[in-house]
Amino acid sequence: MKFSKWQWLNAVSIALCAGGSATADDGKPPPLTAEAFIAENHALLPEPVRMPRMSIKPVATPRDTSPRDASPRNTSRARPAKNTPADAPAPRPAEKVPSPNNRPLVTLPDNLTVEIGKENRLSASATDLDADELTYRWRQLSGAALPMRGDDKDLLIMPMTEGVYILELIASDGKSDSEPAVCAVTALAEDF
Repeated sequence: MKFSKWQWLNAVSIALCAGGSATADDGKPPPLTAEAFIAENHALLPEPVRMPRMSIKPVATPRDTSPRDASPRNTSRARPAKNTPADAPAPRPAEKVPSPNNRPLVTLPDNLTVEIGKENRLSASATDLDADELTYRWRQLSGAALPMRGDDKDLLIMPMTEGVYILELIASDGKSDSEPAVCAVTALAEDF
């Protein structure tokens, strides 16, 4: 019985992995090396596949069979006009295919610790691969009421009570919105 190439490779890998811890002292045969496995199972190896030689022939291209004036005065290479009806419409210019819009990318720090009663700045970074002008929308997702100022990528916040405030930022290029970026702001009563 002959093995396929994949069956043989699988058998070699099993034989190599299985014999890793056997020693001559424990009564088991010593580990089988790849060379020993190949020597013992050489007759079971598949025959090598012989590929026929192939030659590549050039493809014939159609030749221009239009008559040309062979006089030495005619040196132009212009082709004769095609026969088109007089009322045929003029060819339309190629339509411009709009390129796909890339979504803006926004990043915020995951966590921010601030002191209550003081104004703190939360800064984000935003990019747009299409270089479109971006607008920003900040939203508070949880926590006590939080005074916020700013409508760009920098937001000024002044928490008045201790706690955790979850804020979200979304940037828009006018065509699509970014994935929301979220930051957990922890407000503490004393210096940290």
